[in-house]
Amino acid sequence: MEYISTRGGGEPKSFEDVILTGLAPDGGLYVPKSLPHYSHEEIASWAGLSYQQLALKVITPFVDGAIPESDLERLIEKSYGNFRHEDIAPLVKTGDNEWILELFHGPTLAFKDFALQFLGNLLDYTLGKRQQKVVLWALPLATLALPRLRVVDDVRISIYLFFILINECQMYSDAK
Repeated sequence: MEYISTRGGGEPKSFEDVILTGLAPDGGLYVPKSLPHYSHEEIASWAGLSYQQLALKVITPFVDGAIPESDLERLIEKSYGNFRHEDIAPLVKTGDNEWILELFHGPTLAFKDFALQFLGNLLDYTLGKRQQKVVLWALPLATLALPRLRVVDDVRISIYLFFILINECQMYSDAK
């Protein structure tokens, strides 16, 4: 699968290249050039899957062989294994035909954990495969997004603190 910039610039990139690149050179976001198609029957067959099993079904076409399925399955299990609820993102009934999707069971109690737990493991896997390392630079407001990345082998983080107030939640967001 090829990924292209939302702003139309640059050459298409592979999944691995997009993971390591971030934003496109023209400032756009990378998106798949085409989307996979899932039949109604296929989607219906996923009804009883766990969050991790469903993630594997949905993510596999986007990875397009860049990561062997067994490794991808392991990365997904590792990414969501430390969530505080067995359903990862439980759907809770609150009334007649009313439901709430709880997105706060990750390590930092925020919805960003769903993407960043997986992204941290993807970065670590891809960097290890390529025998590369990366340094991330962040401002204080971005530090809430970094707890997952502090434990991967090939990522180093530099945080620049300016003379602003940092609340207690930001300072301790990565506490277990």
